[in-house]
Amino acid sequence: MMQNDDYNNATREQQSQESQASKAKKQQKAIKRAQDEQLKRDGEERIAARKEQEQEQTQKKCKNVVEEERDEQDENEQEPPVKKKARKKAKKPVEEPVGEEVVVKEGLRRSSRTKRGT
Repeated sequence: MMQNDDYNNATREQQSQESQASKAKKQQKAIKRAQDEQLKRDGEERIAARKEQEQEQTQKKCKNVVEEERDEQDENEQEPPVKKKARKKAKKPVEEPVGEEVVVKEGLRRSSRTKRGT
């Protein structure tokens, strides 16, 4: 009988140790799973934060480019390009000899030489 009780006590103790060990393993797995999930969330949050930051930077760059273009357009509108006026050359009158007289066609400019008569 004593041996039977000792055997029963030993098996109970072994079973309780095994159950405690399995509980500890389950607890460790749960802790590890929670840590992994937390790391995953942190990683996702970092990725999301990085994406938001990149979007903000691109929006700022776009705004800067648009503002620069507006400024350039405003400057161009305010200060039209200065063009030098080209001098028009005086057209020489077409002279057609008719007998001894020189006839000058009307509507053409006369140069100073024609006014002098030379």
